[in-house]
Amino acid sequence: MAMFAMMGFHFYLIICGQTTIEFRGNRKRQREARMQGYIWKNPYDHGRLKNFQLVFGVVDRQYWWILWLLPVLPKTLWKGEYTNKDCF
Repeated sequence: MAMFAMMGFHFYLIICGQTTIEFRGNRKRQREARMQGYIWKNPYDHGRLKNFQLVFGVVDRQYWWILWLLPVLPKTLWKGEYTNKDCF
């Protein structure tokens, strides 16, 4: 059960574009802004889907969800720009 809670929290952090440390600071900033009548927005939040894609490195690919589920070598390796020596 604790593992699911931790996984859920980190999924929340991913879709909000935050780290654990930023989460604490951002909550404080939100609270201060709300008290002054403002709305504070995380500058690194690009929307749920874009945040997820940025974290898992599949931004500009058409079938990004397949690449996330079935990881393969990056496209640059397919073009032969790197050798096996560069990978290790």
